[in-house]
Amino acid sequence: MQKAIIVPDNFTYIAVFLTLSCQLRCSYCLNFHGDDLLKGRKMTKDDWRNGLNRLQTRPDLPITLQGGEPTIYKYFYDVVNRIENRIPIELLTNLEIDVDRFCQNITPDRIRRRSDDYPAIKVSYHHGQSNFEELMARVLELTRRGYSIAVWEV
Repeated sequence: MQKAIIVPDNFTYIAVFLTLSCQLRCSYCLNFHGDDLLKGRKMTKDDWRNGLNRLQTRPDLPITLQGGEPTIYKYFYDVVNRIENRIPIELLTNLEIDVDRFCQNITPDRIRRRSDDYPAIKVSYHHGQSNFEELMARVLELTRRGYSIAVWEV
């Protein structure tokens, strides 16, 4: 077993970039302002599982899966479901997903915060890239199914 990674108590955010890739092509995206961010070795699902499960942090500090777009990481659902339940998970996403597939693979209690002061799924609406009506339909359906979710415009 590998040594635990102790996250200091004064940390307020843990960002996990599963991928820097995204299906949108926003002109202002930081990920596309240089090839260096998109080159290099990609971590495997086992690398992610093993590394994230080593984290030791206070119970109210979730990890936030983000990217690029984290849901397009090939093993997104496998990674989420293999992170130990003691570690709360949040999601920062453009929500360009299949809602049924998402709900079949991830329950509302898995994407959660330890407190209710902030939504667990933070959706970024990208004007000119996403269809707002379709995005809001996905948001409303996830809300109906019990997920904690909110939308911000980029």
